[in-house]
Amino acid sequence: MVEERRSLEADEQFCSSCGEIIKKLSEFCTKCGVSLGESPSGEQVSKKSPPNTKVIWIIASLLIPLVGIGAGLKYLLTKNRRRYGCLLFCFGLLSILMWGSSIGSDSGTNQSTAAKVSVPTKTPQEIKAQAVDIAYDPLYRNIETHTGKIVHLMGKVVQVSIVGGDRYNLRLAMDGEYDQIVWVTYRGDRVLDDDIVEVWGTVEGLYSYKSVLGAKITIPEINSLVGVVNPTAQ
Repeated sequence: MVEERRSLEADEQFCSSCGEIIKKLSEFCTKCGVSLGESPSGEQVSKKSPPNTKVIWIIASLLIPLVGIGAGLKYLLTKNRRRYGCLLFCFGLLSILMWGSSIGSDSGTNQSTAAKVSVPTKTPQEIKAQAVDIAYDPLYRNIETHTGKIVHLMGKVVQVSIVGGDRYNLRLAMDGEYDQIVWVTYRGDRVLDDDIVEVWGTVEGLYSYKSVLGAKITIPEINSLVGVVNPTAQ
């Protein structure tokens, strides 16, 4: 015999889980006990929270070595099974240490990834707009004050060292003056000796190297963010 279903009243609805007629403002179905939430349209719909598989995995992976440690301690007190107990105890302890390092590395990886994603990148136009024109004397004399700031300068290439690909280390004579040398880490078009390079980059501090005669030379270091080779020729 098929049971007839009565029509709904204004304040009633069907449970989306079991079909029971319940009040619209009910938080739980009186028949199946499912929790009810509100849909974007205003109607109540049933919702079941999925099990937290990560928590279950952590508990299970920790429980196994704990059981091994417990069994190991028990067998350590048994005269004929001490070797077996020692093996179980060491295995359980090693498993817990590996479990802890695995959880820690996962957390560190997630934090590192989040940090990388959150770092904003500036466009060349924004870098140029933020850069400050600077002369060699105030740059060298007050290097601690300028470290980390974006500056704009131009100079003649005295020496080029190819790092790899489109990366170069340059000794740049600011304004063509050979007593105003700066060290520039540069990335961009191919650079040759005697090229004129215009640079917008961050001040890294002082860079020291030895000359051919063995003397220590210290000069300002610039990390180029935007660079143009022979700007007047372009």
